[in-house]
Amino acid sequence: MSKIYVDARYAYSVSSISGKFNGGNNYSRRVIELLQRNIYSCSIVIISRKEYKNTIYDDFGQSVNIEYLFLDNLKELMPKSKSILFIPLVNDTLKYAKELKEFKRNNPNVLIYSTIHDCRFRELKFDRYDGILKDGLKRQAVILWVGRKAQSIMKNLATKKVVALSDKIFTVSSHSMNAINCAYHPKYINVFYIGTYKQKNLIHSFTEPYILFVSAGRPEKNFIRALKAFEKYVINHDNSTIKLIATGLNEKMIKRIKNSKIIKNDLFDRQIELKGYVDSDNMCTLYENCKFLLFVSKNEGFGLPVLEAIIHEKPMVISRCSSIPEVAGSVGVYIDPMSVESIAKGIELLMDNHYYQLKKKYVSEKKKIALEQISLDDKAFLSEFTL
Repeated sequence: MSKIYVDARYAYSVSSISGKFNGGNNYSRRVIELLQRNIYSCSIVIISRKEYKNTIYDDFGQSVNIEYLFLDNLKELMPKSKSILFIPLVNDTLKYAKELKEFKRNNPNVLIYSTIHDCRFRELKFDRYDGILKDGLKRQAVILWVGRKAQSIMKNLATKKVVALSDKIFTVSSHSMNAINCAYHPKYINVFYIGTYKQKNLIHSFTEPYILFVSAGRPEKNFIRALKAFEKYVINHDNSTIKLIATGLNEKMIKRIKNSKIIKNDLFDRQIELKGYVDSDNMCTLYENCKFLLFVSKNEGFGLPVLEAIIHEKPMVISRCSSIPEVAGSVGVYIDPMSVESIAKGIELLMDNHYYQLKKKYVSEKKKIALEQISLDDKAFLSEFTL
């Protein structure tokens, strides 16, 4: 029997840092489950590291057409000639590119399929607010600029090598596909909707209305401007009791934000709640109970929180850049993510009850379209793996 080897080492290594249910891990879990449930002519072999063994077993369990390999380097892998190496989340380092090149040289008959989620490292610009979330020298503007520039150069070189070695490139949005095409000219590329899950285990309900902000600890999510915009809205509407709940911030980040005095600290006591990593069931509860999503990211390969909000039928204030309009279509309230004034105006618009109800109705209709798109793209994705 031929095999599809899924190199999930880096999907799970990312999740150990930023939480299990980030976008890259969500994609990896979904595509592995798709392959597991729908491809019976091949055996699915999940490659991971030993430290993620329990997590892998919890996610996928035991099945007649699934195997597990726990290894540190692809040189330990000895595949059959008629097989595929599928990389759901590319590790964009020169070390991994070198590892993949050696694997291809030793296994020329194995097809390599790689998913590149975005070219954010090429697109993001220096932003002085990013330093608030950093520690030590990384808070300094010149260090931030030099670090981002160096990282961009190295990731660009690594991604170029991975694309050249890959027989097929997959990505998650038209925006990302256009960026990859322009930068690397792959021999084959296709785009598939990332999809998501809707968990059913609601933990509890909230009595006070709140706006939800997801993954605030990642600089590209633009949380500092969102904070300033929320403060601006509260100042302009002093009788408003709406809260802001933000996830994905560790204790050090929360302390840095409060010490920065970027907004008045009494607002944290009254109307802002900063949370750390939130698991899927609690995340589902936050989506189900929020008034709307505030997602003002500076750059996205896809924008999973936007789709999650749609699946939960929640309106959203969102950035008018990168892949986000592609995911939301016409149902979002669009703002300029680099303008605090624009973000505050977006919040004000969606706090208007008539406008809110209108957007809520549109999001409910959008959910049907999104689910149909996910189903169609799942079928198209599976057809790519015909050996």
